[in-house]
Amino acid sequence: MSRYHSYINTATEILQQYKGEEPLASFLKKFFSKHKKYGSKDRKQISHLCYCYFRIGRLKTNQPIEERLLLALFLCSGGQNEILQQLRPEWMEVVHLSSLEKLLFLGLSSFQDIFPFPGELSSDILKESFSLSHLTQPDLFLRLRPGREKAVKEKLT
Repeated sequence: MSRYHSYINTATEILQQYKGEEPLASFLKKFFSKHKKYGSKDRKQISHLCYCYFRIGRLKTNQPIEERLLLALFLCSGGQNEILQQLRPEWMEVVHLSSLEKLLFLGLSSFQDIFPFPGELSSDILKESFSLSHLTQPDLFLRLRPGREKAVKEKLT
């Protein structure tokens, strides 16, 4: 169980050090190259926690980082999760629910804190759906150079 607390503590340390001056991926790479004690699974879990933290935007900013990390992990998880299983087992019964249902389960009726600039969206964008979409890791997209489509598709196949 202490390894899960270690993940939370390390993610908290990273978030306190990160100032947004470079992409998070670059910052994480530098952090882990300075701290060689983390294995690949550890790095993956800690990085995932950090990304989840930023996905919840300004939701529950009055809570300590550790609590917001667990909240973010819960809201961004769609299935079983070892960290939640150990640290918030009562949430595991509802982890499969939709993002909106999870917010309601936690007593959070507002999705607006996830994306705090709803006035900046076009009128044809559904604000609730857009905000809740931040809680899901996007699919991977590839941008292909013109004329290289066939070669890339062959390599992927």
